[in-house]
Amino acid sequence: MEPTPNNHDSGPSKRRRLDNASTPGVAHIERIIGTTTTSPLRQTPRQQPTEEDEHEEESQSQDDLPLTQDPSLLLPTASSTPAAADTAEQSVFMPVVPLDDIPKRHVSIIKEAIKDVYGFDNPRPFQIEAINHLAFNDDSSLVLIRRTADGKSLVPLTVSVLRGGVTLVLVPLHGLGSDQVDKASVPEHGIEAYYVDEHKYGNAKLLEKRLHHYSEEEAEENSILIFASPNSLREDSGWMKVFSSLAERGLIRTVAIDEAHEVEQSGKSFRKEFVEAAKSLDSMIKSMTNPVSRILMSATFRRSDYDAVTEVFEMKNVAVMQGPLARRSTKFDFLVEGDPSKSMTKAGQAHLTAHPGKQQLWYCNSRTACEGSLLDKADSIIEKHLPPAHGPSTAQSFTGGDGLKMKTSLMDAFTRFAELRGVGCINDDGTVSLPRISIMTATSAANSGVSSNDLSFATHKGFPFTLYDLVQEMGRVNRTQRMNDCHYQIHASFNCFVSAFVRIMTNSEANERKRLAKHLHDVLRLLVLPSRCYHVAIERYFEWDNHTPGVCGNMCSYCCGDTHNLTGKIHREQLEGVLTGTFMGKVSVTPDELKKAVRDARPRIFVTPTKQMGQIHAVMLQLLANDIVKLGVTDTSKVGKDKLSTKDVALVLTTTTVNGIHKPAQTVVEMYTNMSIV
Repeated sequence: MEPTPNNHDSGPSKRRRLDNASTPGVAHIERIIGTTTTSPLRQTPRQQPTEEDEHEEESQSQDDLPLTQDPSLLLPTASSTPAAADTAEQSVFMPVVPLDDIPKRHVSIIKEAIKDVYGFDNPRPFQIEAINHLAFNDDSSLVLIRRTADGKSLVPLTVSVLRGGVTLVLVPLHGLGSDQVDKASVPEHGIEAYYVDEHKYGNAKLLEKRLHHYSEEEAEENSILIFASPNSLREDSGWMKVFSSLAERGLIRTVAIDEAHEVEQSGKSFRKEFVEAAKSLDSMIKSMTNPVSRILMSATFRRSDYDAVTEVFEMKNVAVMQGPLARRSTKFDFLVEGDPSKSMTKAGQAHLTAHPGKQQLWYCNSRTACEGSLLDKADSIIEKHLPPAHGPSTAQSFTGGDGLKMKTSLMDAFTRFAELRGVGCINDDGTVSLPRISIMTATSAANSGVSSNDLSFATHKGFPFTLYDLVQEMGRVNRTQRMNDCHYQIHASFNCFVSAFVRIMTNSEANERKRLAKHLHDVLRLLVLPSRCYHVAIERYFEWDNHTPGVCGNMCSYCCGDTHNLTGKIHREQLEGVLTGTFMGKVSVTPDELKKAVRDARPRIFVTPTKQMGQIHAVMLQLLANDIVKLGVTDTSKVGKDKLSTKDVALVLTTTTVNGIHKPAQTVVEMYTNMSIV
């Protein structure tokens, strides 16, 4: 949205005129609806905070040790891997007033605002409850955990309408900020929205002038939503000076952090910026005398994420609202293959043939593959198998390296799939015709902003680095929960896991390597050693309570019995013999050496050997997941550097303590019940 410095003088606002009072907060809501009744919730000014000493713990770096000693070079043990939601000490949270107990007048106000401004006739109960908590309780905080496409974003938008003033939203990625501006901006109702990172040079000066002219009087008629990246919220940012000026004048009334799990879960390149941004917001709020509503939003937010955020961003009068994470209308399949690219392409082709009018999203951890080999495969199956009636259409890549304008255009094209035709082009007049995208190949960058109601198939080559990524990817599929035959698939191999391990070990920070390796190990154990329905396992990992009862029935490969076919039954003594012979007299072996040993002994190890390499890859992944063998790096001088490659990876045979006695792990294979041992 283009800023207008004197927007309040450009014409009458279509929002209802207010009376002469100018106090923000709950009283503002009363004036919007034209009532003069006194609310018992009417705000009182906050007391200025006292100075507090800030103590920050410095993370202790650890020197790299030899292969078998440095814990940052080995995947964590199974005993350190949580199987369910965090068990941190419970805090006391405020209850959220249920819909039936909310005053009818409040419900009417909320519904009227949602309908008049954003055009929704039937808001969901949780949206009304959340809006009521924030809009009618000054200085309140809310943690809103709802799955993708449940309508979280409507909550801060409506709160902004009701409380007036400025709503400041921290968003993790550029694409997400641009998308939110399109949703939030309703000029005819006096609702302005800006993503400050898009405003550069003269345009930035124009927006600064607009915000400088924004007054307390205008705040009672026109709301402004400001979306900003962590970089724009640093203490030394020019934009932070603008926001601080708004805060000093009491014009910021709501602060939100979208995708709040990113504060803790984002990688080394972003976490520092996220933490600094959260601290800046916290410092700004504490300096204000007027009450400020706070909201954290995410689809994947564990208790540990909450603890991490609240270490740097104070939450007052906190309520937690968590909806079901279940995506049980989407079939979840995990497959181990010798050639994951081939099997993934075959699955995509089959789905395209069956559902030519729907979209697909192909994930990969490699930007090079997304923009190269995978994109070529996607283009090929569209060309060969898409019926003419559903074309012309194309495949497009989407990675973190794409520019802001490219990302915004691709997200727009992907969302508008049903109305577009053609492969896209630049017209003679310089305008751009968006392409109709049937298949998008993408890295995890697609998890913040890429969405479409026509997406019915998503797949990942290799392993998602975290269960957060896995849930975000699965959440792209069947957003309306109204389509049939929807799938999320993971096509993996042992080589894919080694590649993911190498990518983690190139990280320059030892603590970050340990954190990421633990997340990857969580993913590995859940996928290759399933002990329950995949849907249930994922839900219990994230949900704080109120787990969805029962299993999915036939909507995951575990409940369909397919996971039993990963390896088939294994002869324990034969597997022990292969491990003993391979590692005899050696500190470590290469992945290829162990793979060859298992392949050569296939007739002896497997009760029902197959010719498929997936069986070999699956048993090696299970050995890793059970901590019978571990991955390590042979040349520690390459750890934390880009020159590390899969050639520098080795396998170490671990030991296990049984009744206080250390024994080679291969002698206790029978302890690991999730392997099909006979």
